[in-house]
Amino acid sequence: MRLTLLSLLVVIGSMAYAQDAEMSLEECVNLALENNLNIKRAELNLETAEADLKEAEFSRYPDLNAGAGYQVNWGRSIDPTSNQFTTQRINSFGLNSTSNVLLFNAFNIQNSIEQSERILSATQYDVEKSSNDVMLDVVTFYLNVIFNQELVENARFQLQSTQEQLDRTKI
Repeated sequence: MRLTLLSLLVVIGSMAYAQDAEMSLEECVNLALENNLNIKRAELNLETAEADLKEAEFSRYPDLNAGAGYQVNWGRSIDPTSNQFTTQRINSFGLNSTSNVLLFNAFNIQNSIEQSERILSATQYDVEKSSNDVMLDVVTFYLNVIFNQELVENARFQLQSTQEQLDRTKI
């Protein structure tokens, strides 16, 4: 809520500054859509939901891990083949690999994928809702600025009319 209020104040401030530049409503909406923090946060949430969906989809595939190591010992050390102390230089090299295949887990992976798809869909709607809210707020404030400018013009006209009536009354 605070971020929305802050972003609206920024938009209002830029609109007040833009009165001399006379920005169109479309320019104001585009500026707000580009700079609104709620929209940016919603877009980041969308990216996170997309990554979560990919992770859920990839979890149904087997995995394979491999590694290698090389070790050099010199000075007084233990010979790994004879388990005796030695002062020779000992080089050792090792390889390893592991693989896991999930055979069945009561459809947890499929349910996780479906959940991630639904979260992604909801997040897409959140981005759209945030954009619509910002556009609605900008249009409302833009119309308020125009309405207030008209009120100022009417007040000036009323002041001028009253001044003319005062001058006639004095005469």
